Amino acid sequence: MNSTDTYGSALGSICERSIEQGWKTKCGVETGNGAARILRLTSDSLADLMVMGVRGVGAFAQTASRFGSTAHKLISEARCPVLTVTEANQATDH
Repeated sequence: MNSTDTYGSALGSICERSIEQGWKTKCGVETGNGAARILRLTSDSLADLMVMGVRGVGAFAQTASRFGSTAHKLISEARCPVLTVTEANQATDH
């Protein structure tokens, strides 16, 4: 099983629970330039909220922002609010 399969499986479970709760949900796992693909997919939608996981790794993330370049671009350019989440066990210095 590759990482795309692993993420797709986990995301599928989250999507199923969202739909069961009555939320109109669109989920997917894609490869390529993350920010550009996500912005293209969401530009035609009427999304109320975008939720994305972040790791906050790399020198840029540690010095200029708590987000990586993909999250930073989405937060800056998305047409809807972006909610970022991390794993519960990730410690931050902020």
